[in-house]
Amino acid sequence: MTVYLCPGPPVQQFNQDGVPLAGGQVFTYLAGTTSPAITYTSASGATANENPIILDANGQCTIWFTGGVSYKLVLSPATDTNPPTNPFWTADDLWGVNDPTVGQ
Repeated sequence: MTVYLCPGPPVQQFNQDGVPLAGGQVFTYLAGTTSPAITYTSASGATANENPIILDANGQCTIWFTGGVSYKLVLSPATDTNPPTNPFWTADDLWGVNDPTVGQ
């Protein structure tokens, strides 16, 4: 399987006070939905991320997308539910960097 690096938003996140969002959650869905979508921890595509992805102590995570799949990402605090009811932001219709299937 071919995977492509998530184009953004930035993978390091901060809370409103500028502190890294340790324990924050990144929910991954198919674009335009709340249907969970699989992402991966590295370019090998061998290990799936948990969903939601829990940000580390630095407020960071690594996200690789499946080729040919459009995603929605939702960043929420550690205490939020699935689907999120109190998100910080949502980014929809995201494709992996250099995914040749974009728009097909």
